[in-house]
Amino acid sequence: MSDPPFYEPNHRIPPRQPRAGASLWTIQKDGRNLTCELRDDGEWGVELQVYREGEFLYGRRWATRALALAEAEERKTGKV
Repeated sequence: MSDPPFYEPNHRIPPRQPRAGASLWTIQKDGRNLTCELRDDGEWGVELQVYREGEFLYGRRWATRALALAEAEERKTGKV
């Protein structure tokens, strides 16, 4: 017998397991810590994520690691 269909009322999906990102930098700005991480999603690209005081602030996906690293450097120096 196969698994029950996803639309059944009692169907349970296992929780997503978060993956750790590669920490690039942490800076202190206006008394708050900003942290930048890269998460490699394989064929879907590389995501740049920025956290303020440990809470997700924003993220953006890039096609290549080089583009994501360039964005991270621009964010760090404040040129954006």
